[in-house]
Amino acid sequence: MSEHNPTNPDTLEEARQFRQAYQLFMRAPVAICMLRLPDFTIEMANPHMLRLWDRDPTAIGKKLTEVFTEIDVQGFSKMLQYVVSSGRAFHEHERPVTIIRNGERDLLYANFVFQPHFNDTGSITGILAVAHEVTAQVIARKKIAHAEETTRLAVDAAKLGSYELNLETNEVTTTPRFNQIFGLDRNEKRSTYKDRIHPDDREIYRHAFETSMESGYLGYEARVIWDDDTSHWIRVSGRVLYDITQKPLRVLGIVQDITDEKKFSENLNTLIAERTRELELANQQLARSNAELEQFAYVTSHDLQEPLRKIQMFSSLLLGKSGPKPDAPSYTRKIADSAKRMTSLITDLLDYSRLSKTEPEFGNIDLNRLVRSVLLDFEMVVERKKATVNTGNLAVVPGIAAQLNQLFYNLVGNALKFSDPGKSPVITIDGRKLPANEIAQL
Repeated sequence: MSEHNPTNPDTLEEARQFRQAYQLFMRAPVAICMLRLPDFTIEMANPHMLRLWDRDPTAIGKKLTEVFTEIDVQGFSKMLQYVVSSGRAFHEHERPVTIIRNGERDLLYANFVFQPHFNDTGSITGILAVAHEVTAQVIARKKIAHAEETTRLAVDAAKLGSYELNLETNEVTTTPRFNQIFGLDRNEKRSTYKDRIHPDDREIYRHAFETSMESGYLGYEARVIWDDDTSHWIRVSGRVLYDITQKPLRVLGIVQDITDEKKFSENLNTLIAERTRELELANQQLARSNAELEQFAYVTSHDLQEPLRKIQMFSSLLLGKSGPKPDAPSYTRKIADSAKRMTSLITDLLDYSRLSKTEPEFGNIDLNRLVRSVLLDFEMVVERKKATVNTGNLAVVPGIAAQLNQLFYNLVGNALKFSDPGKSPVITIDGRKLPANEIAQL
């Protein structure tokens, strides 16, 4: 038996597996960090998280409140305490966050997932934080809302021509701009203005005028025909003035040429429809990203714990003995296997959690190999509970590796967790292809 030394091929393979797993974790496409209890010390943070914080790696190892003195007033300490006290994950979407960058306060928006991390005894030892900045999406949506409000205010303010109608004498007094909007160069009789209204819109005018005598407000949009046979849209607004007996006396109002607005409105409606479709697509992608972030945080916190425990245990056995270590090759092999398992899990997670994907990619998954990997994760638990695990010949099925791994991980984990403490559990994993009539009965 050889002693444990850094030149041992198994030790070198172990180091390579560790480096690969660490690099994959650090290259995750989202911002991730691990906070260690009880004082929320930053135990690990990938480059995405450091860039989001605008901090360098010296922040690692410090308390979160030391790195961000402004964090308490923004409610994050309460969120983290909630996760610790409840043992449940906390999700926040489009949360405004103020970060001090280069001595200046910088406002950004982000989606957060705070996931508790448990040890073997079920105690919370840390919090896994996953963040995704959505500042651009939030600002874009606010700009669209602001542009719509600005357009509405501009349209309401652009009332240029004015008029006064005497209902007793039928005389109308207008401004030059009013006459210009109707295609006239001087004040005319009321009948002249009425005759300028497009024949198809005269019923609109008649109904609006009759209604205004009772409501006190006149408002309609119609087309007017100029002498050159061109058609122009107008918007008319007015108030009816009454005598003490509530008899209508006069109508005071304004008129606006809205021909360009109508054209703009048509173009704007087309543009809004296009932007709405783009926004709906962006919201769908954002919802998909949020779901994948939550899935990533959950699986990272749970599925990687068993390989990590094994690495920690066998590493402790290697480091805890002095003198020759006859079991060193076995321990080293188990460490390398666990590191390789972590590498495979992280690779599957990264493939699954790519935020830019629109459709999941399915592959042919060998359930026999997958189940063997899952059972390897639970090797120590199976041995401790003296459990017997029987597996049949499983099929190769189309699916997503990360999701199928999580499915069998949960099934085996729950079977072991909820077994009768006084009995050695027996777990059987088998499968068969169902005929069509049995599928219909499910």
